[in-house]
Amino acid sequence: MKSLHVITPRHLGGAELLAMRIMREHSALGVTSRLITKPHAQVESAARKMDLDVANLQIGGKLNLAAVGRLLREIRTFRPDVVCTHLSTASLWGGLAARLAKVPSVAIVHGFNSPGPYRFADALVAVSSAVAASLADKGVPSSRLHVIHNGIDPTPYLTAAPANIEVPANCFCVGTVAHLSAKKGYRELVDAAARLVDTHFVFVGEGPLRSELETAAASPELAGRIHLLGFRSDIPQLMARFDVMCLPSWEEPFGLVVLEAMAAAKPVVAFASGGLPEIIVHGSTGLLAPQGDVSSLSNHLAALRDDPEQRRSMGDAGRQRVNSFTLQETSRKWLALFCDTIKSNHT
Repeated sequence: MKSLHVITPRHLGGAELLAMRIMREHSALGVTSRLITKPHAQVESAARKMDLDVANLQIGGKLNLAAVGRLLREIRTFRPDVVCTHLSTASLWGGLAARLAKVPSVAIVHGFNSPGPYRFADALVAVSSAVAASLADKGVPSSRLHVIHNGIDPTPYLTAAPANIEVPANCFCVGTVAHLSAKKGYRELVDAAARLVDTHFVFVGEGPLRSELETAAASPELAGRIHLLGFRSDIPQLMARFDVMCLPSWEEPFGLVVLEAMAAAKPVVAFASGGLPEIIVHGSTGLLAPQGDVSSLSNHLAALRDDPEQRRSMGDAGRQRVNSFTLQETSRKWLALFCDTIKSNHT
Protein backbone atom coordinates (compact mmCIF):
# COMPACT_ATOMS: atom_id res chain seq x y z
CA MET A 1 0.00 0.00 0.00
CA LYS A 2 1.07 3.58 -0.67
CA SER A 3 -0.26 6.43 1.47
CA LEU A 4 0.17 10.16 0.98
CA HIS A 5 -0.15 12.25 4.14
CA VAL A 6 -0.89 15.98 3.87
CA ILE A 7 -0.62 18.55 6.66
CA THR A 8 -0.31 22.34 6.79
CA PRO A 9 1.05 23.02 10.29
CA ARG A 10 1.09 26.24 12.26
CA HIS A 11 3.70 24.79 14.62
CA LEU A 12 5.24 21.44 15.50
CA GLY A 13 2.60 20.04 17.83
CA GLY A 14 0.61 16.95 18.68
CA ALA A 15 -1.11 16.51 15.30
CA GLU A 16 2.15 16.81 13.38
CA LEU A 17 4.05 14.43 15.64
CA LEU A 18 1.23 11.88 15.65
CA ALA A 19 1.05 11.88 11.84
CA MET A 20 4.79 11.26 11.56
CA ARG A 21 4.82 8.55 14.23
CA ILE A 22 1.95 6.74 12.52
CA MET A 23 3.80 6.95 9.20
CA ARG A 24 6.84 5.37 10.83
CA GLU A 25 4.72 2.59 12.30
CA HIS A 26 3.09 1.95 8.92
CA SER A 27 6.47 1.89 7.18
CA ALA A 28 7.50 -0.95 9.50
CA LEU A 29 4.41 -2.81 8.26
CA GLY A 30 5.39 -2.40 4.61
CA VAL A 31 3.40 0.74 3.78
CA THR A 32 5.19 3.25 1.54
CA SER A 33 4.34 6.68 2.92
CA ARG A 34 5.11 10.24 1.91
CA LEU A 35 4.43 13.44 3.85
CA ILE A 36 3.54 16.66 2.06
CA THR A 37 3.61 19.85 4.12
CA LYS A 38 3.79 23.55 3.46
CA PRO A 39 7.32 24.90 3.98
CA HIS A 40 7.92 24.47 7.71
CA ALA A 41 11.47 23.91 8.91
CA GLN A 42 10.59 22.29 12.24
CA VAL A 43 8.17 19.77 10.74
CA GLU A 44 10.48 18.88 7.86
CA SER A 45 13.47 18.50 10.18
CA ALA A 46 11.49 16.26 12.56
CA ALA A 47 10.29 14.11 9.64
CA ARG A 48 13.81 13.65 8.31
CA LYS A 49 15.06 12.67 11.77
CA MET A 50 12.44 9.90 11.63
CA ASP A 51 13.74 8.85 8.17
CA LEU A 52 10.43 9.78 6.55
CA ASP A 53 9.91 10.78 2.93
CA VAL A 54 8.91 14.45 3.20
CA ALA A 55 8.49 17.28 0.70
CA ASN A 56 7.01 20.77 0.85
CA LEU A 57 4.56 22.51 -1.44
CA GLN A 58 2.93 25.93 -1.23
CA ILE A 59 -0.39 24.54 0.01
CA GLY A 60 -1.13 26.74 3.04
CA GLY A 61 -4.16 29.01 3.32
CA LYS A 62 -7.87 28.40 2.77
CA LEU A 63 -7.94 30.91 -0.13
CA ASN A 64 -5.02 29.25 -1.91
CA LEU A 65 -6.83 27.56 -4.80
CA ALA A 66 -3.49 26.80 -6.45
CA ALA A 67 -2.91 24.25 -3.66
CA VAL A 68 -5.38 21.89 -5.35
CA GLY A 69 -3.39 21.77 -8.58
CA ARG A 70 -0.11 21.28 -6.73
CA LEU A 71 -1.51 18.40 -4.69
CA LEU A 72 -3.21 16.89 -7.74
CA ARG A 73 0.12 16.75 -9.55
CA GLU A 74 1.74 15.17 -6.49
CA ILE A 75 -1.01 12.53 -6.28
CA ARG A 76 -0.64 11.67 -9.97
CA THR A 77 3.13 11.41 -9.59
CA PHE A 78 3.24 9.43 -6.33
CA ARG A 79 0.08 7.38 -7.16
CA PRO A 80 -1.01 6.58 -3.59
CA ASP A 81 -3.75 4.10 -2.77
CA VAL A 82 -5.10 6.52 -0.15
CA VAL A 83 -4.63 10.16 0.79
CA CYS A 84 -4.65 10.92 4.53
CA THR A 85 -5.14 14.56 5.50
CA HIS A 86 -4.56 16.24 8.85
CA LEU A 87 -6.03 19.53 10.08
CA SER A 88 -8.56 21.64 8.22
CA THR A 89 -6.62 23.37 5.42
CA ALA A 90 -4.83 20.20 4.34
CA SER A 91 -8.13 18.33 4.45
CA LEU A 92 -9.87 20.94 2.29
CA TRP A 93 -7.29 20.98 -0.50
CA GLY A 94 -6.02 17.42 -0.09
CA GLY A 95 -9.53 15.99 -0.01
CA LEU A 96 -10.55 17.91 -3.14
CA ALA A 97 -7.38 16.91 -5.00
CA ALA A 98 -7.93 13.27 -4.05
CA ARG A 99 -11.54 13.47 -5.24
CA LEU A 100 -10.42 14.90 -8.60
CA ALA A 101 -7.76 12.17 -8.90
CA LYS A 102 -10.33 9.50 -7.97
CA VAL A 103 -8.23 8.37 -5.00
CA PRO A 104 -9.96 7.62 -1.67
CA SER A 105 -9.15 9.95 1.21
CA VAL A 106 -9.32 9.81 5.00
CA ALA A 107 -9.31 13.03 7.06
CA ILE A 108 -8.01 12.99 10.63
CA VAL A 109 -9.98 15.55 12.66
CA HIS A 110 -7.72 16.66 15.50
CA GLY A 111 -9.95 19.43 16.86
CA PHE A 112 -13.42 20.89 17.26
CA ASN A 113 -13.70 22.13 13.70
CA SER A 114 -16.40 23.11 11.26
CA PRO A 115 -17.16 20.13 9.01
CA GLY A 116 -16.81 22.24 5.84
CA PRO A 117 -13.10 21.59 5.18
CA TYR A 118 -13.69 17.84 5.51
CA ARG A 119 -16.56 17.56 3.02
CA PHE A 120 -14.47 15.86 0.31
CA ALA A 121 -13.12 13.05 2.54
CA ASP A 122 -14.55 9.56 2.17
CA ALA A 123 -14.07 8.92 5.90
CA LEU A 124 -13.39 11.10 8.93
CA VAL A 125 -11.40 9.97 11.96
CA ALA A 126 -12.28 11.84 15.15
CA VAL A 127 -9.53 11.60 17.77
CA SER A 128 -12.11 11.38 20.56
CA SER A 129 -15.80 10.71 21.05
CA ALA A 130 -16.18 14.36 22.02
CA VAL A 131 -14.87 15.46 18.60
CA ALA A 132 -17.13 12.92 16.86
CA ALA A 133 -20.17 14.18 18.78
CA SER A 134 -19.33 17.77 17.81
CA LEU A 135 -19.15 16.80 14.14
CA ALA A 136 -22.39 14.83 14.36
CA ASP A 137 -24.12 17.81 15.95
CA LYS A 138 -22.97 19.86 12.94
CA GLY A 139 -24.55 17.47 10.48
CA VAL A 140 -21.83 14.96 9.58
CA PRO A 141 -23.49 11.56 8.94
CA SER A 142 -22.48 8.84 11.39
CA SER A 143 -21.61 6.58 8.44
CA ARG A 144 -18.61 8.82 7.67
CA LEU A 145 -17.42 9.12 11.30
CA HIS A 146 -14.92 6.85 13.02
CA VAL A 147 -13.48 7.36 16.51
CA ILE A 148 -9.85 6.31 16.86
CA HIS A 149 -8.12 7.58 19.97
CA ASN A 150 -4.56 8.81 19.66
CA GLY A 151 -1.77 6.71 21.08
CA ILE A 152 1.85 6.93 22.20
CA ASP A 153 4.84 4.68 22.65
CA PRO A 154 5.22 4.65 26.46
CA THR A 155 8.72 3.12 26.39
CA PRO A 156 10.77 6.38 26.59
CA TYR A 157 8.83 7.44 29.69
CA LEU A 158 9.38 4.29 31.74
CA THR A 159 13.00 4.85 32.76
CA ALA A 160 13.78 8.48 31.85
CA ALA A 161 16.04 10.32 34.29
CA PRO A 162 14.65 13.64 35.59
CA ALA A 163 15.72 16.71 33.65
CA ASN A 164 17.86 19.28 35.41
CA ILE A 165 15.72 22.42 35.59
CA GLU A 166 15.78 25.48 37.85
CA VAL A 167 13.30 24.17 40.39
CA PRO A 168 14.58 23.41 43.89
CA ALA A 169 14.72 19.67 44.48
CA ASN A 170 12.48 19.82 47.56
CA CYS A 171 9.72 21.93 45.92
CA PHE A 172 6.46 20.59 44.56
CA CYS A 173 6.57 20.92 40.77
CA VAL A 174 3.53 21.22 38.47
CA GLY A 175 4.37 20.85 34.81
CA THR A 176 2.38 21.66 31.70
CA VAL A 177 3.29 21.02 28.06
CA ALA A 178 1.30 22.69 25.29
CA HIS A 179 1.07 25.61 22.90
CA LEU A 180 1.14 28.81 24.95
CA SER A 181 -2.37 30.03 24.12
CA ALA A 182 -5.45 31.13 26.03
CA LYS A 183 -7.46 28.07 24.95
CA LYS A 184 -5.05 25.88 26.92
CA GLY A 185 -6.32 27.51 30.11
CA TYR A 186 -3.00 29.09 31.00
CA ARG A 187 -4.53 32.27 32.41
CA GLU A 188 -6.54 30.09 34.79
CA LEU A 189 -3.43 28.10 35.67
CA VAL A 190 -1.58 31.31 36.54
CA ASP A 191 -4.50 32.28 38.80
CA ALA A 192 -4.26 28.87 40.48
CA ALA A 193 -0.49 29.29 40.86
CA ALA A 194 -1.00 32.54 42.75
CA ARG A 195 -3.04 30.60 45.34
CA LEU A 196 -0.36 27.92 45.85
CA VAL A 197 2.45 29.97 47.30
CA ASP A 198 4.90 27.11 47.85
CA THR A 199 4.53 25.45 44.44
CA HIS A 200 6.59 25.83 41.25
CA PHE A 201 5.01 25.77 37.77
CA VAL A 202 6.92 24.77 34.64
CA PHE A 203 5.52 25.75 31.22
CA VAL A 204 6.94 23.90 28.22
CA GLY A 205 6.13 25.26 24.76
CA GLU A 206 5.89 28.45 22.77
CA GLY A 207 2.98 30.58 21.60
CA PRO A 208 1.24 33.96 21.63
CA LEU A 209 0.72 34.00 25.39
CA ARG A 210 4.43 33.93 26.16
CA SER A 211 4.86 37.65 26.87
CA GLU A 212 1.82 37.65 29.15
CA LEU A 213 3.20 34.67 31.03
CA GLU A 214 6.59 36.37 31.32
CA THR A 215 4.88 39.38 32.90
CA ALA A 216 3.04 37.12 35.34
CA ALA A 217 6.26 35.29 36.19
CA ALA A 218 7.85 38.62 37.19
CA SER A 219 5.01 39.62 39.52
CA PRO A 220 5.73 39.69 43.28
CA GLU A 221 3.38 36.81 44.11
CA LEU A 222 4.82 34.51 41.42
CA ALA A 223 8.45 35.63 41.12
CA GLY A 224 10.77 32.65 40.97
CA ARG A 225 7.93 30.12 40.85
CA ILE A 226 6.95 30.19 37.16
CA HIS A 227 9.50 28.77 34.73
CA LEU A 228 9.09 29.18 30.96
CA LEU A 229 11.28 26.62 29.21
CA GLY A 230 10.18 27.22 25.63
CA PHE A 231 10.05 24.40 23.10
CA ARG A 232 11.80 21.25 24.36
CA SER A 233 12.38 17.82 22.87
CA ASP A 234 13.28 16.08 26.16
CA ILE A 235 9.68 15.57 27.25
CA PRO A 236 10.25 12.15 28.93
CA GLN A 237 12.97 13.67 31.13
CA LEU A 238 10.83 16.70 31.97
CA MET A 239 7.87 14.49 32.87
CA ALA A 240 10.16 12.55 35.19
CA ARG A 241 10.93 15.80 37.04
CA PHE A 242 7.29 16.90 37.41
CA ASP A 243 5.28 15.83 40.44
CA VAL A 244 1.97 16.47 38.65
CA MET A 245 0.98 17.33 35.08
CA CYS A 246 -1.73 19.97 34.60
CA LEU A 247 -3.64 20.65 31.39
CA PRO A 248 -6.51 23.09 32.08
CA SER A 249 -7.63 23.41 28.45
CA TRP A 250 -11.03 24.95 27.79
CA GLU A 251 -11.83 22.47 25.04
CA GLU A 252 -9.14 19.84 24.51
CA PRO A 253 -9.92 17.49 21.60
CA PHE A 254 -7.76 14.70 23.05
CA GLY A 255 -4.46 15.53 24.78
CA LEU A 256 -1.45 13.40 23.80
CA VAL A 257 0.54 15.02 26.59
CA VAL A 258 -1.85 13.47 29.11
CA LEU A 259 -0.86 10.01 27.86
CA GLU A 260 2.79 11.00 28.13
CA ALA A 261 2.31 12.06 31.75
CA MET A 262 0.48 8.82 32.52
CA ALA A 263 3.30 6.80 30.93
CA ALA A 264 5.69 8.65 33.24
CA ALA A 265 3.50 7.64 36.20
CA LYS A 266 2.40 11.21 36.93
CA PRO A 267 -1.15 12.10 38.02
CA VAL A 268 -2.93 14.59 35.78
CA VAL A 269 -5.09 17.53 36.87
CA ALA A 270 -7.28 19.08 34.17
CA PHE A 271 -10.57 20.71 33.38
CA ALA A 272 -13.27 18.20 32.45
CA SER A 273 -13.41 19.42 28.87
CA GLY A 274 -13.52 17.85 25.43
CA GLY A 275 -11.88 14.45 25.21
CA LEU A 276 -9.94 14.65 28.49
CA PRO A 277 -12.55 12.71 30.53
CA GLU A 278 -12.11 9.88 27.99
CA ILE A 279 -8.48 9.54 29.10
CA ILE A 280 -8.35 10.70 32.73
CA VAL A 281 -10.29 8.61 35.25
CA HIS A 282 -11.24 11.07 38.00
CA GLY A 283 -10.04 9.86 41.38
CA SER A 284 -7.98 7.06 39.84
CA THR A 285 -5.45 8.44 37.34
CA GLY A 286 -5.96 12.11 38.11
CA LEU A 287 -8.43 14.79 39.13
CA LEU A 288 -10.87 16.72 36.92
CA ALA A 289 -12.17 20.19 37.77
CA PRO A 290 -15.31 21.77 36.30
CA GLN A 291 -14.43 23.76 33.22
CA GLY A 292 -13.08 27.18 34.18
CA ASP A 293 -13.25 26.56 37.95
CA VAL A 294 -9.93 27.93 39.22
CA SER A 295 -10.75 27.20 42.88
CA SER A 296 -11.37 23.53 42.13
CA LEU A 297 -8.23 23.38 39.99
CA SER A 298 -6.03 24.83 42.74
CA ASN A 299 -7.68 22.65 45.39
CA HIS A 300 -6.92 19.51 43.35
CA LEU A 301 -3.30 20.55 42.95
CA ALA A 302 -3.03 21.31 46.67
CA ALA A 303 -4.54 17.94 47.55
CA LEU A 304 -1.94 16.11 45.48
CA ARG A 305 0.85 18.29 46.82
CA ASP A 306 -0.09 17.29 50.36
CA ASP A 307 -0.59 13.57 49.65
CA PRO A 308 2.48 11.83 48.16
CA GLU A 309 0.83 8.43 48.53
CA GLN A 310 -2.12 9.50 46.39
CA ARG A 311 0.30 10.80 43.78
CA ARG A 312 2.05 7.43 43.67
CA SER A 313 -1.22 5.53 43.49
CA MET A 314 -2.60 7.69 40.69
CA GLY A 315 0.70 7.53 38.84
CA ASP A 316 0.68 3.74 38.96
CA ALA A 317 -2.93 3.62 37.77
CA GLY A 318 -2.14 6.01 34.93
CA ARG A 319 0.80 3.90 33.79
CA GLN A 320 -1.53 0.90 33.60
CA ARG A 321 -4.23 2.83 31.77
CA VAL A 322 -1.89 4.16 29.09
CA ASN A 323 -1.61 0.59 27.79
CA SER A 324 -5.08 1.14 26.31
CA PHE A 325 -3.75 4.05 24.22
CA THR A 326 -0.67 2.73 22.46
CA LEU A 327 0.72 4.02 19.19
CA GLN A 328 0.70 0.48 17.84
CA GLU A 329 -3.05 0.15 18.43
CA THR A 330 -3.80 3.54 16.88
CA SER A 331 -1.61 2.67 13.91
CA ARG A 332 -3.37 -0.65 13.41
CA LYS A 333 -6.81 0.98 13.46
CA TRP A 334 -5.78 3.70 10.99
CA LEU A 335 -4.40 1.07 8.62
CA ALA A 336 -7.56 -1.03 8.87
CA LEU A 337 -9.65 2.05 8.03
CA PHE A 338 -7.37 2.87 5.08
CA CYS A 339 -7.95 -0.65 3.76
CA ASP A 340 -11.73 -0.46 4.27
CA THR A 341 -11.89 2.94 2.57
CA ILE A 342 -9.88 1.72 -0.43
CA LYS A 343 -12.08 -1.35 -0.70
CA SER A 344 -15.30 0.69 -0.51
CA ASN A 345 -13.99 3.07 -3.16
CA HIS A 346 -13.39 0.18 -5.55
CA THR A 347 -16.80 -1.45 -5.17
